Amino acid sequence: MLSFKSLPILVTSLAVLASAAPTTEIGQGWVITEGTGFPQSDTLMKRAPGGVYICTDVNWKGTCGYKVQPLNTCIGLDFPWWQSISSFGPDQGTKCDLYHGYSCDDWIATGVGAPGYADLRTFANANDRIGSFICRT
Repeated sequence: MLSFKSLPILVTSLAVLASAAPTTEIGQGWVITEGTGFPQSDTLMKRAPGGVYICTDVNWKGTCGYKVQPLNTCIGLDFPWWQSISSFGPDQGTKCDLYHGYSCDDWIATGVGAPGYADLRTFANANDRIGSFICRT
């Protein structure tokens, strides 16, 4: 049972946890962070099939986001992701096809799996070109 004496400790603990990993949710439900390198499994929410981690700069830097996507569904990207992705990483067990157009047209690459690519300049000329993708397990 929670007592009023323990309430300040609980509130302080929650505040510390919340400030340790600042995130924001913006367009399309992506959880946004400022990238400082590829996230370790203990620093992100529980990863799941269909989950994709993306960043606007190479080596998992810049504005980064994570979201579990519906499988076998074209995901058209909006700001800030539209043709601005430089790092792309699906979760383990997930494979994604990348497209230049917004509606999964103008194919770039097929079967991108974990851990993905930290530098899309070195993969399929995909840097800053992804407009949409489809993932599957």
